[in-house]
Amino acid sequence: MNKENILETLRQIHDYEKNPDVRRTLVQGSFYLEDSRVVCTPREYGESRYPYDRDGLVIWAHSDGYIDVCESLFNVFRNAMYNEDTPVCFWGGIPVGEGKYYPVSVTGAARQGAEPDSVKRYVVYDLRSALYLTETSNAVFALRVHIDKSKHMHFTLEGINTSDKEIEFYLCSYFEAMLRYLEAEDFFMRMTKYSTRLDNGSYILKSRNSNSSFDCLTVNHIVRGNITNRYSSAAKKTFLGLRGGNLTNAKALFDGKYTEEISKVNTTDTPIASDIVHFRIPAFDRAKLQYELIITHSEEEALKAAGYIIEEDKVESDLIAFDESERVRLNRLGIEFGKWQSGKISSNTFNHFIENVKKQVSFCALGKNYAGPHLGIRDVYQQLETALFWKPKAARAKMVSTLNFILSSGRPPRQISFPPNDKTLPNLDLRPFIDQGLWIISTVYTYLCFTDDYSILDEVCSYYNCESTYGPISFCEDKDTVLDHLVRITDFLISNIDQDTRCLHALYGDWNDALDGLGRTKRDGIEFGTGVTVMATLQFYQNLDEMTKIINATGTHREKLATYARIRKGIEHGLKQYAVDVNESGEIRIIHGWGDMNSYKVGSFCDFDGESRISLVAHSFWSICGMAKIMPETRETVINALKSLDSKYGFKTFDKYFKMYSPEVGRISTITPGTYENSCVYVHAATFAVMALFAIGEAELAWEQLEKLAVITHENATLTTFVMPNSYCEAPEYDIDGDSMGDWYTGSGTVFIKALVKFGFGVQPSLDGLKIALPNKMPSKEAKIRIIIKGKHITVIYKNKQNGNRKYTVGGVESQMQYDEIMRTQTVFIPTQDIFDGMKIVIED
Repeated sequence: MNKENILETLRQIHDYEKNPDVRRTLVQGSFYLEDSRVVCTPREYGESRYPYDRDGLVIWAHSDGYIDVCESLFNVFRNAMYNEDTPVCFWGGIPVGEGKYYPVSVTGAARQGAEPDSVKRYVVYDLRSALYLTETSNAVFALRVHIDKSKHMHFTLEGINTSDKEIEFYLCSYFEAMLRYLEAEDFFMRMTKYSTRLDNGSYILKSRNSNSSFDCLTVNHIVRGNITNRYSSAAKKTFLGLRGGNLTNAKALFDGKYTEEISKVNTTDTPIASDIVHFRIPAFDRAKLQYELIITHSEEEALKAAGYIIEEDKVESDLIAFDESERVRLNRLGIEFGKWQSGKISSNTFNHFIENVKKQVSFCALGKNYAGPHLGIRDVYQQLETALFWKPKAARAKMVSTLNFILSSGRPPRQISFPPNDKTLPNLDLRPFIDQGLWIISTVYTYLCFTDDYSILDEVCSYYNCESTYGPISFCEDKDTVLDHLVRITDFLISNIDQDTRCLHALYGDWNDALDGLGRTKRDGIEFGTGVTVMATLQFYQNLDEMTKIINATGTHREKLATYARIRKGIEHGLKQYAVDVNESGEIRIIHGWGDMNSYKVGSFCDFDGESRISLVAHSFWSICGMAKIMPETRETVINALKSLDSKYGFKTFDKYFKMYSPEVGRISTITPGTYENSCVYVHAATFAVMALFAIGEAELAWEQLEKLAVITHENATLTTFVMPNSYCEAPEYDIDGDSMGDWYTGSGTVFIKALVKFGFGVQPSLDGLKIALPNKMPSKEAKIRIIIKGKHITVIYKNKQNGNRKYTVGGVESQMQYDEIMRTQTVFIPTQDIFDGMKIVIED
């Protein structure tokens, strides 16, 4: 980071502010720079954020200035809680009188309530670093945040004199580490937290998390500039200066020094690491306070890290190289649209947005936690199924590593965590959601189709034993291959096929985990009843076909083929008989599921509560998993059902909400109607519906919905404005109108990209070749996708020349087309042996 880059970034920001370019405009005051970096400005309500991660260690940089850091269960700095002081903060102090200063928050956290109009803030998000910028009348303060390949955290604070006269200011830092394998600390934990300032100016913050060991954070720093004074303290009370104070009114910020410089803290005060350095800066010159934070797990390692010398040039070159390598990986998938014909989206903005969503998917797929301290199996595998489009090696490694957490029964846990070493049992969420293994099978199958890398099936993985449904777990001596794991997972699912309806038992629940009542029973002596989830049954119907194809391709476990065929045929009959509801008028509806002993229905013409209710995911997966092709008469059923679920924000999960409290459906009935899964636009589910529409030839409606679901079309976006949110809630009585309840950690991003690749461009590889099924309607007259299929670079180019007829040209040769009756579009199939590197597939209308 240098002065010229900072000032050039500000110049570009000011140019946009003077002449806003609709081709780069996002919502809520955010926008793209020409080089695709995202700029966020202060918002009255809501925030954006960006994760910077390395091997599971994540720095969250929030647009409102809060910064938190975690790695799986381990919280380095506590999670951002807006009723508490931020644990990481930086200020520039401007002299306002003899010995007094006006503190300007560099990030915006712990800022003063009434700031001068001259103070302007921005945060600029790049792939590998966040840059906080704050302008004053005669100075610019900047903070860059990033993490390097060694998992060292970097905070580089600069102050630039933008005037033609010498000025004075101070730069101030504040770090309050948590260092706990917990979400929150209790009162007594102060006795096991320490901070020490060493003679060389480094700090060691540490927490005892067992009787014999510490988790530590070493804080190293260097200073550059014309220093006039410097102060340091390890004690929070010397920073605040008064009991009951907070960072905003901390005495040290206004005095430019601490009430006392203390170098060791434990028990009676909160340990911190803080520096205040004063500078006299010549005209147009700068000062710098640069930090490198190193996590260690012993006092000896922490002391060794305190001798680490920050190499400024190496920090810069490593960051540049890291950024470039990430761009290369993401560029393995390139999607570009020409002018968006509806006029509701700028294609330039949409193309940039796709890149951000790809980053969202990569982050969710390859991290160590997901929307909390654990990593969900269903969550990570859905992300991996898309991330493998551009990060196949990393996706493969993640699949192999997570398969080591499968229980010896073949049941995957709901969520996992990564233990600190091989001798420690992991913390597992053992709620038996039936759908976990379904996503694993589909993702491994997709990996094989896209990469042709069958060697993944030979990787050896382990299991854990589990004494009962909820544990305890123990180490298991069994080890076998990935393919053996898939077979064991399939066998577990087969063991949960209902003998009467031939559909899949819900157990604790399925993907819509808020609807966790279907598996319950009032019968004594059994844990779960015979309630069924149609969505999961449809997925398993597809899984059995995928497993059959894998076994035929490998020649291993052929003894399973007859069983898989018999079970799959039984599921088909069961779905036709029990999942298709017909009313007195002869109308058809796909049921969401039914309760124990088929005693009540959900998502039927007459539910348990007397309501006629439509389920989004049941109809979506009826299409996605191929039952609409088996029963063509249900095509219109799916289309009409989805249309009836539409709202101003997209498709709702159910057309009618569940009233409190209904044990037949469980937790979903405790959720405020119009929010989350309870009759809300739950974007993950709505993007499934987009795929369903494409799959049955309703491309025009699919594009309309995809457009509606993209956050860049929502003026009232309440969270990150450049990645997909998890929901658009609507509950007018609580003043909720389009609010999102989560971002980044959501499956909506992965399904969004998957829908574009597999259906928006129709790129559908199989184990034996590549099918291209471009939809019958495109949103722009020109579009292009670059992707790697089976190790070969492929480009699909669409051009609407208004010829009236579609034509496929593959490798320069016009190809014979086949009409897909259910997708209602022309397709071509290219056998694996005919795919070559650099192949161009041109489709003209």
